[in-house]
Amino acid sequence: MVLVLCLALAGHACSAPPSLPEPAPATRGDQRRVIYNEISLTRTGCFGTCPIYTVVYRRDGTVTYTGERHVDHAGVHEGRTGKADFADLAQFVERSGLESLDTHYRVPGTDKPTTTVTVTRLDGRTVSVSEYGRSGPPQLWVVQRVIDGMLPDVQWRALAAPNTTAAPPAPTVHGPGYDGVVMVAGAWTPSAADVREFESRLAGYVATPDVQPALQGTRIRQKLANYKRQYWGIIAEGRRALLVSFIYDSSTLAAPEEWRTTAVLLEGDDPPYPVLSGIAIAGGGDKFFRLVYDVESKRFSRLRVNSPI
Repeated sequence: MVLVLCLALAGHACSAPPSLPEPAPATRGDQRRVIYNEISLTRTGCFGTCPIYTVVYRRDGTVTYTGERHVDHAGVHEGRTGKADFADLAQFVERSGLESLDTHYRVPGTDKPTTTVTVTRLDGRTVSVSEYGRSGPPQLWVVQRVIDGMLPDVQWRALAAPNTTAAPPAPTVHGPGYDGVVMVAGAWTPSAADVREFESRLAGYVATPDVQPALQGTRIRQKLANYKRQYWGIIAEGRRALLVSFIYDSSTLAAPEEWRTTAVLLEGDDPPYPVLSGIAIAGGGDKFFRLVYDVESKRFSRLRVNSPI
Protein backbone atom coordinates (compact mmCIF):
# COMPACT_ATOMS: atom_id res chain seq x y z
CA MET A 1 0.00 0.00 0.00
CA VAL A 2 1.31 3.42 -0.94
CA LEU A 3 1.05 5.72 2.05
CA VAL A 4 2.46 8.90 0.51
CA LEU A 5 -0.50 10.52 -1.23
CA CYS A 6 0.27 12.60 -4.33
CA LEU A 7 -2.60 14.52 -5.94
CA ALA A 8 -2.06 16.13 -9.32
CA LEU A 9 -3.86 19.47 -9.17
CA ALA A 10 -4.11 21.90 -12.06
CA GLY A 11 -0.93 23.90 -12.25
CA HIS A 12 0.76 22.01 -9.42
CA ALA A 13 3.34 19.30 -9.76
CA CYS A 14 3.16 16.27 -7.53
CA SER A 15 5.87 16.21 -4.89
CA ALA A 16 6.27 14.97 -1.34
CA PRO A 17 5.65 17.72 1.25
CA PRO A 18 9.04 19.10 2.31
CA SER A 19 8.00 19.15 5.96
CA LEU A 20 7.65 15.37 6.14
CA PRO A 21 10.93 13.56 6.86
CA GLU A 22 11.96 10.53 4.88
CA PRO A 23 11.12 7.31 6.74
CA ALA A 24 14.04 5.46 8.19
CA PRO A 25 14.85 2.11 6.58
CA ALA A 26 12.72 -0.60 8.10
CA THR A 27 10.92 -3.77 7.18
CA ARG A 28 7.49 -2.92 5.82
CA GLY A 29 4.85 -3.27 8.49
CA ASP A 30 7.35 -3.91 11.25
CA GLN A 31 5.10 -4.18 14.34
CA ARG A 32 8.07 -3.55 16.63
CA ARG A 33 8.15 0.04 15.38
CA VAL A 34 4.43 0.73 15.96
CA ILE A 35 3.69 3.07 18.87
CA TYR A 36 -0.09 3.38 18.35
CA ASN A 37 -3.02 1.14 19.17
CA GLU A 38 -5.57 3.20 17.24
CA ILE A 39 -5.68 5.95 14.62
CA SER A 40 -8.96 7.67 13.82
CA LEU A 41 -10.33 10.39 11.57
CA THR A 42 -13.59 12.25 12.19
CA ARG A 43 -15.29 14.73 9.87
CA THR A 44 -18.23 16.82 11.11
CA GLY A 45 -20.96 18.64 9.24
CA CYS A 46 -21.09 22.13 7.80
CA PHE A 47 -23.77 24.50 6.57
CA GLY A 48 -24.41 22.33 3.53
CA THR A 49 -23.66 18.75 2.50
CA CYS A 50 -20.23 18.00 3.93
CA PRO A 51 -19.75 14.25 4.63
CA ILE A 52 -20.07 13.28 8.30
CA TYR A 53 -18.27 10.10 9.35
CA THR A 54 -15.65 8.53 11.62
CA VAL A 55 -13.15 5.81 10.72
CA VAL A 56 -11.01 3.99 13.31
CA TYR A 57 -7.99 1.81 12.40
CA ARG A 58 -6.59 -0.55 15.05
CA ARG A 59 -3.27 -2.30 15.56
CA ASP A 60 -4.86 -5.74 15.19
CA GLY A 61 -5.99 -4.86 11.65
CA THR A 62 -9.67 -4.22 12.40
CA VAL A 63 -11.37 -1.08 11.09
CA THR A 64 -14.70 0.52 12.04
CA TYR A 65 -16.46 3.07 9.85
CA THR A 66 -19.52 5.02 11.01
CA GLY A 67 -21.19 7.02 8.25
CA GLU A 68 -23.79 9.50 9.40
CA ARG A 69 -24.80 11.92 6.64
CA HIS A 70 -23.83 12.82 3.06
CA VAL A 71 -21.81 9.62 2.65
CA ASP A 72 -22.03 6.73 0.19
CA HIS A 73 -22.32 4.13 2.96
CA ALA A 74 -24.37 5.18 5.96
CA GLY A 75 -24.47 3.17 9.18
CA VAL A 76 -21.81 1.23 11.06
CA HIS A 77 -19.43 -0.99 9.07
CA GLU A 78 -16.58 -3.23 10.19
CA GLY A 79 -13.67 -4.39 8.10
CA ARG A 80 -10.08 -5.53 8.16
CA THR A 81 -6.82 -4.26 6.81
CA GLY A 82 -3.49 -6.00 7.11
CA LYS A 83 -1.43 -5.48 10.25
CA ALA A 84 1.38 -4.42 7.96
CA ASP A 85 -0.86 -1.71 6.50
CA PHE A 86 -1.63 -0.38 9.97
CA ALA A 87 2.05 -0.46 10.85
CA ASP A 88 2.88 1.56 7.73
CA LEU A 89 0.15 4.06 8.57
CA ALA A 90 1.27 4.33 12.19
CA GLN A 91 4.90 4.93 11.23
CA PHE A 92 3.85 7.53 8.64
CA VAL A 93 1.70 9.40 11.16
CA GLU A 94 4.45 9.27 13.77
CA ARG A 95 7.03 10.72 11.36
CA SER A 96 4.65 13.39 10.15
CA GLY A 97 5.09 15.16 13.49
CA LEU A 98 1.37 15.05 14.28
CA GLU A 99 1.94 14.99 18.03
CA SER A 100 4.00 18.19 17.88
CA LEU A 101 1.22 20.18 16.18
CA ASP A 102 -1.24 22.47 17.92
CA THR A 103 -4.40 20.76 19.12
CA HIS A 104 -6.76 23.16 17.30
CA TYR A 105 -6.63 25.19 14.10
CA ARG A 106 -9.44 27.34 12.73
CA VAL A 107 -10.36 29.91 10.12
CA PRO A 108 -12.99 32.68 10.44
CA GLY A 109 -16.55 31.82 9.52
CA THR A 110 -19.48 29.71 10.72
CA ASP A 111 -20.11 27.23 7.92
CA LYS A 112 -17.00 25.05 7.68
CA PRO A 113 -16.54 21.39 8.70
CA THR A 114 -14.19 20.26 11.47
CA THR A 115 -11.75 17.41 10.84
CA THR A 116 -10.03 15.64 13.74
CA VAL A 117 -7.19 13.10 13.72
CA THR A 118 -6.76 11.15 16.97
CA VAL A 119 -4.02 8.69 17.86
CA THR A 120 -3.97 6.37 20.87
CA ARG A 121 -0.54 5.24 22.04
CA LEU A 122 0.27 1.79 23.42
CA ASP A 123 0.26 3.25 26.94
CA GLY A 124 -3.32 4.55 26.43
CA ARG A 125 -2.41 8.22 26.02
CA THR A 126 -4.37 9.98 23.26
CA VAL A 127 -3.47 12.97 21.12
CA SER A 128 -6.02 14.80 18.95
CA VAL A 129 -5.45 17.49 16.34
CA SER A 130 -8.49 19.19 14.83
CA GLU A 131 -8.93 21.88 12.23
CA TYR A 132 -11.95 23.97 11.36
CA GLY A 133 -11.91 24.50 7.60
CA ARG A 134 -8.56 24.28 5.81
CA SER A 135 -6.56 25.96 8.57
CA GLY A 136 -3.89 23.46 9.64
CA PRO A 137 -0.35 22.95 8.31
CA PRO A 138 0.26 20.89 5.13
CA GLN A 139 1.36 17.75 6.97
CA LEU A 140 -2.00 17.59 8.76
CA TRP A 141 -3.83 17.70 5.42
CA VAL A 142 -1.59 14.92 4.09
CA VAL A 143 -2.23 12.71 7.14
CA GLN A 144 -5.98 13.17 6.69
CA ARG A 145 -5.77 12.20 3.03
CA VAL A 146 -3.63 9.15 3.73
CA ILE A 147 -6.14 7.90 6.31
CA ASP A 148 -8.98 8.45 3.84
CA GLY A 149 -6.95 6.83 1.08
CA MET A 150 -6.88 3.49 2.88
CA LEU A 151 -10.68 3.16 2.93
CA PRO A 152 -11.13 1.63 -0.55
CA ASP A 153 -8.77 -1.25 0.34
CA VAL A 154 -10.79 -2.38 3.35
CA GLN A 155 -13.20 -5.30 3.01
CA TRP A 156 -16.37 -4.07 4.72
CA ARG A 157 -19.45 -5.65 6.21
CA ALA A 158 -22.39 -3.73 7.65
CA LEU A 159 -22.95 -4.04 11.41
CA ALA A 160 -25.85 -1.62 11.72
CA ALA A 161 -28.05 -0.09 9.06
CA PRO A 162 -28.65 3.65 9.06
CA ASN A 163 -31.66 4.87 10.98
CA THR A 164 -34.41 5.44 8.43
CA THR A 165 -37.21 5.84 10.95
CA ALA A 166 -39.23 8.96 10.39
CA ALA A 167 -38.38 11.74 12.79
CA PRO A 168 -40.93 12.35 15.54
CA PRO A 169 -43.13 15.43 15.24
CA ALA A 170 -41.19 18.60 15.92
CA PRO A 171 -41.79 19.84 19.48
CA THR A 172 -43.46 23.22 19.63
CA VAL A 173 -42.08 26.13 21.64
CA HIS A 174 -44.00 29.24 22.62
CA GLY A 175 -43.18 32.38 24.50
CA PRO A 176 -43.83 36.11 24.61
CA GLY A 177 -43.56 37.22 21.01
CA TYR A 178 -42.63 33.90 19.37
CA ASP A 179 -44.16 30.65 18.15
CA GLY A 180 -42.00 27.93 16.64
CA VAL A 181 -40.87 24.33 16.37
CA VAL A 182 -37.58 22.64 17.25
CA MET A 183 -36.35 20.57 14.31
CA VAL A 184 -35.05 17.31 15.81
CA ALA A 185 -33.02 16.21 12.76
CA GLY A 186 -30.09 18.51 13.55
CA ALA A 187 -26.67 17.82 15.03
CA TRP A 188 -28.17 18.49 18.45
CA THR A 189 -31.64 19.31 19.72
CA PRO A 190 -32.10 22.81 21.16
CA SER A 191 -33.87 22.98 24.50
CA ALA A 192 -36.65 25.37 25.43
CA ALA A 193 -34.05 27.30 27.45
CA ASP A 194 -31.83 27.66 24.35
CA VAL A 195 -34.79 29.05 22.42
CA ARG A 196 -35.74 31.46 25.21
CA GLU A 197 -32.23 32.84 25.40
CA PHE A 198 -32.10 33.28 21.62
CA GLU A 199 -35.45 35.07 21.58
CA SER A 200 -34.47 37.33 24.49
CA ARG A 201 -31.56 38.66 22.42
CA LEU A 202 -33.17 38.70 18.99
CA ALA A 203 -34.98 42.07 19.17
CA GLY A 204 -31.79 43.78 20.30
CA TYR A 205 -29.86 42.24 17.43
CA VAL A 206 -32.26 43.36 14.68
CA ALA A 207 -32.12 46.88 16.13
CA THR A 208 -28.32 47.18 15.83
CA PRO A 209 -26.94 49.54 13.17
CA ASP A 210 -24.85 46.78 11.56
CA VAL A 211 -27.90 44.91 10.25
CA GLN A 212 -29.96 47.89 9.11
CA PRO A 213 -28.73 47.72 5.49
CA ALA A 214 -29.98 44.14 5.24
CA LEU A 215 -33.33 45.02 6.86
CA GLN A 216 -33.97 48.31 5.08
CA GLY A 217 -37.44 48.38 3.55
CA THR A 218 -38.56 45.20 5.34
CA ARG A 219 -41.22 44.64 8.00
CA ILE A 220 -38.93 42.43 10.08
CA ARG A 221 -38.29 44.78 13.01
CA GLN A 222 -41.92 45.89 13.29
CA LYS A 223 -43.51 42.46 12.76
CA LEU A 224 -40.94 40.18 14.38
CA ALA A 225 -43.52 38.55 16.66
CA ASN A 226 -45.67 37.60 13.65
CA TYR A 227 -43.03 35.31 12.16
CA LYS A 228 -43.19 31.56 12.74
CA ARG A 229 -39.83 29.95 13.59
CA GLN A 230 -37.97 26.73 12.86
CA TYR A 231 -35.00 26.12 15.18
CA TRP A 232 -32.21 23.80 13.96
CA GLY A 233 -29.29 22.67 16.12
CA ILE A 234 -26.09 22.92 14.05
CA ILE A 235 -22.34 22.93 14.70
CA ALA A 236 -20.55 26.13 13.64
CA GLU A 237 -16.79 26.55 14.17
CA GLY A 238 -16.89 23.52 16.44
CA ARG A 239 -19.53 25.09 18.72
CA ARG A 240 -23.26 24.61 19.14
CA ALA A 241 -25.37 27.11 17.24
CA LEU A 242 -28.97 27.69 16.21
CA LEU A 243 -29.99 28.05 12.59
CA VAL A 244 -33.40 29.75 12.66
CA SER A 245 -35.76 30.03 9.69
CA PHE A 246 -38.52 32.68 9.89
CA ILE A 247 -41.84 32.40 8.01
CA TYR A 248 -44.17 35.43 7.96
CA ASP A 249 -46.92 34.18 5.66
CA SER A 250 -47.55 30.45 5.89
CA SER A 251 -50.44 30.77 3.43
CA THR A 252 -47.85 30.54 0.65
CA LEU A 253 -47.16 26.94 1.68
CA ALA A 254 -49.22 23.98 0.50
CA ALA A 255 -50.91 23.86 3.90
CA PRO A 256 -51.00 26.63 6.54
CA GLU A 257 -49.47 24.39 9.22
CA GLU A 258 -46.91 22.72 6.94
CA TRP A 259 -44.11 24.76 8.47
CA ARG A 260 -44.52 22.76 11.71
CA THR A 261 -43.41 19.50 10.06
CA THR A 262 -41.54 20.44 6.87
CA ALA A 263 -38.21 22.23 6.58
CA VAL A 264 -38.61 25.68 5.00
CA LEU A 265 -35.45 26.78 3.20
CA LEU A 266 -34.49 29.99 1.47
CA GLU A 267 -33.82 29.69 -2.22
CA GLY A 268 -30.21 28.56 -2.75
CA ASP A 269 -29.76 27.24 0.80
CA ASP A 270 -28.94 23.59 1.39
CA PRO A 271 -30.68 21.88 4.29
CA PRO A 272 -28.36 21.78 7.32
CA TYR A 273 -29.14 18.08 7.70
CA PRO A 274 -31.04 15.49 5.66
CA VAL A 275 -34.78 15.92 6.05
CA LEU A 276 -37.63 13.74 4.95
CA SER A 277 -39.22 16.65 3.07
CA GLY A 278 -38.41 20.27 2.52
CA ILE A 279 -39.61 23.37 0.71
CA ALA A 280 -37.25 25.77 -1.07
CA ILE A 281 -38.89 29.19 -1.17
CA ALA A 282 -38.21 31.22 -4.31
CA GLY A 283 -39.02 34.88 -3.80
CA GLY A 284 -41.29 36.29 -1.16
CA GLY A 285 -38.83 38.90 0.05
CA ASP A 286 -39.09 39.65 3.76
CA LYS A 287 -41.77 36.99 4.28
CA PHE A 288 -38.84 34.62 4.76
CA PHE A 289 -35.45 35.14 6.38
CA ARG A 290 -32.91 33.17 8.40
CA LEU A 291 -29.92 33.71 10.68
CA VAL A 292 -27.45 31.81 12.88
CA TYR A 293 -26.96 32.27 16.63
CA ASP A 294 -23.87 30.92 18.42
CA VAL A 295 -25.17 29.49 21.70
CA GLU A 296 -21.76 29.71 23.40
CA SER A 297 -20.51 33.13 22.24
CA LYS A 298 -24.02 34.68 22.15
CA ARG A 299 -23.35 36.15 18.71
CA PHE A 300 -25.59 36.40 15.66
CA SER A 301 -24.44 35.94 12.07
CA ARG A 302 -25.49 34.90 8.55
CA LEU A 303 -28.62 37.07 8.44
CA ARG A 304 -30.23 36.65 5.03
CA VAL A 305 -33.57 37.94 3.73
CA ASN A 306 -35.04 36.04 0.78
CA SER A 307 -35.04 37.64 -2.66
CA PRO A 308 -38.22 39.57 -3.54
CA ILE A 309 -38.83 37.64 -6.76
